[in-house]
This record gives sequence, C-alpha cells and structure tokens, in this order.
Amino acid sequence: MKKILSLVLAVLMLTALTGVPAFAEETMPVALNETGVTLNIPYSYLNTSGYVSVSDGSELAPGLDMYCTEVNYLAMPYDAVEELDPNSEEDMQRYFNSMASLFVIFSLGPGKTVGDLCSYLDSAYGQEGVIDTSRLTQIAEVDGYTFYLYQDPLYQDTSGFPDPEYEAEYEELLSRTDEILELSDFSRPRDHFENMTGSGLDFVTTDLDGNMISSKDLFAQHEVTLLNVWASWCGPCQDELPELEAINNRIAADDCAVVGLLYDGDEDEAVEAARQVLQASGVTYLVIRPPENVDEIFDIQCYPTTFYISRDGKFLGEPTEGADVDEYGYRLDQYLSGADSSQSVYRTRTAGITAGYGTEKNVMPNDAGAYRVFVADEKGDPVQGAAVQFCSDSQCMMAKTDENGMAVFEVEPGSYSVHILKVPSDYEKHLTEYRLSDTYSDVVVVLNFK
Repeated sequence: MKKILSLVLAVLMLTALTGVPAFAEETMPVALNETGVTLNIPYSYLNTSGYVSVSDGSELAPGLDMYCTEVNYLAMPYDAVEELDPNSEEDMQRYFNSMASLFVIFSLGPGKTVGDLCSYLDSAYGQEGVIDTSRLTQIAEVDGYTFYLYQDPLYQDTSGFPDPEYEAEYEELLSRTDEILELSDFSRPRDHFENMTGSGLDFVTTDLDGNMISSKDLFAQHEVTLLNVWASWCGPCQDELPELEAINNRIAADDCAVVGLLYDGDEDEAVEAARQVLQASGVTYLVIRPPENVDEIFDIQCYPTTFYISRDGKFLGEPTEGADVDEYGYRLDQYLSGADSSQSVYRTRTAGITAGYGTEKNVMPNDAGAYRVFVADEKGDPVQGAAVQFCSDSQCMMAKTDENGMAVFEVEPGSYSVHILKVPSDYEKHLTEYRLSDTYSDVVVVLNFK
C-alpha cells in the first residue's frame, strides 16, 4: 500500500502549518469526488510537526467501480517532503521509511463485494492476502455504494521514524480516526470528466510563435493526439517533457502525436520560461497557447492532464491526470484501431520503462494465461533474437524473442525465475534475474546499448 501519493493539500497545508486565522472554519473540506468521499478535517489534525498526506483518490482500475482513498502520515515537515528528489533512491527510501498509514477508505460500487476487492488487489500485487478482511469495517452505504474503513498494523510501522516526537504525534492522529469519519460525508463517486467522452473540440489559438491554429486542422493530422496540458510553474510537468518527446517519436509510426498545451501561455513571461524548459528538455513536438475559454473546454483540476483526441476532434475516454507515462501508452493502445494485440501489449509494458528499475517494477500480472517476457532497448524499441531462460526448481526452458520483442512460456502457474541468457551483439549483457510468483505475469527487460 505504501506508494508516492499526490500531495493535494500542499497549499492548504502551508496555511495550517503556519497557524490558522481566527476567522477560519473549524474544519477543512477535502472533496474527493471520484471516490465519493469528502473528508472534513479539523485544522488541529493538520497543524502537526509531521505531514498528513491525503491521496487524490482514484478508481482502482478503469471501469472497475471500486475506489480507494488513502490518508498517510509522514514523519517529516512538509518543507522536507517538498525537497525530496523522486529520482534519488536515498530520498525515496527516506520517504517510505517515514510513512505510516492512518487509514484507507475503499468505495465499492453496486454489486461489488469484499471478495471482488480482494481478488483485484491480489492480482494487481501478484500475491495473496494483500488486505486482511477482518480489518475492513463498513462505515457507510449511499446510492448502492458501500464504504469500508481499512486500518492494518502491517502499514502502521513507525520503526523508520527519525524521532519519538513523530511516533507520539502519529499515535494521537490514529486515535482521532473515528472523529474524522464522524465528520466525513459520503456520496456516489462522480467523475467530473464523465460527460466528456465523445464530445467535440472547437477552438482557435496560436502556437508559441504566434501562428494561428484551429483545433479542427490540428487534430485532423493524426489518428490519435495526446494533448498534454501543462504549466510553466509545474515541476512534474517539466520532469516528464523528455519522456513525452520520446513517446512522440515512438508513436509517429502509428500516425499519432503529442501536442503540448501551455496552460499559462497567455502570459508572455510564462511563454519565455516555457521556451527555455522545452529547449533544455529537447522537445520538438508542437506546443500551443491556451484558447480563451480553456477552463470551459477542459475543466482541469491538476497538472499535467493529458487528453486523448481523435482525428475528428472528439475526446476519447477520460484524460490521465498527473504525470504517468505508462498510462499514456496503455490508453493509446486502447484507441488505436486495428492494433496487433501482441504489439499493443508490448507498447503498454515498455512505455516509460528504463534500465535500472527494481525487478518488482518490471513484473506485472496479466490475464493472458501464460508468462510473457518483453525485451526492449533504451529507446523503447523491441529487441528480436534475445535468448530468454525460464526456469522452475526442476527444469529450464529457453526461447528467443520475436519481432515484437516477446517470448511466451505456456506453463502452469508456479514459482519461476527469468533471466536473459544471451543478447544480440549490439547490447550489453543483462545479468538481472526476475523472480515470478504463481500468477501469470509479464516481464519487461530493458537492454543497454554497448
């Protein structure tokens, strides 16, 4: 359950940590509409030495109708959290060591059961018993949706806290869980983008150089356009620009493209700042300024947000909120008409994967009824002819990757290990061994060029 969360309370937390004005409300509402949960949090709950982090709340998987809201405590001040480098292994270890769960709320749709929730989580995490059902407590039922509180000592480990002061504060916050729930409101989960799918776009704007652009002409150029809305002041937006450039180059063969929309591009100062960032990031794809009615068109609540637009200028499904390169590849595959299934899976699995990731990030459960190994190079292109060794405790098999960089092993589920026995001459040897559980999985391996 421990994962990096969206720090949606950033601005409000600064207010809480520096003192609450006399005229402030006693509670701060945090409306997580997508999960149907509104937390009315007392300011004293937030006025802490450590940091209370509320996830933005999300559906566990598209169309699943099961949702999750997490509230965690970090044993460090908010300013220290802001200074952490997500690319630093040391910083991320410090982050996870300092985190402990306060509570989780699961929202289950009509007809969904605790068994459905457990089955999904076990499959997603590749292991059984991800949650202890004895610790699930029903707290509300509204419009057919059932809400459960989840608290588990497994995720309440404070051994990594740097100071006993934080432990005492965490225990105090834990003791107030019932108070928070008493103040909270529950409703049917609502997605503010739910009526967007299939609606059309019609606007006129300019690129950063002032050249006129109409949405009709813009989107007619490609089968699917990934419209990435970002802002010059947004750190995560800037961090993903090089990856978006790589995606744009990779999807050109599928008649798709990335287009950036600079949300604060109506300000010349922001445009100049964006130019410098774009140049430093090596971005060559088109970036446009916002149309006058940008808020009415897109209803953006976080940055970046990426929309998927068809050739006839219509929204394809819901957008991706936040920087999520893997999600871009997955969603694009869904919308590409006539895409070969094996190649589709390949693009999904390799989007955004880079060498050096831990093996747990390279192994993902599938529903294909087989173990599949995808081998790619640093550019994300498939590697054909890599020899993959697939071993159980008693025997080993070997297969070479096909033109899609894939090797398939149709065996009974069990405990296996995978490693690359031999690579084509252009690549360095890959020594990592991947351990697989008794769940059918996809393994992504990225080879480095010599």
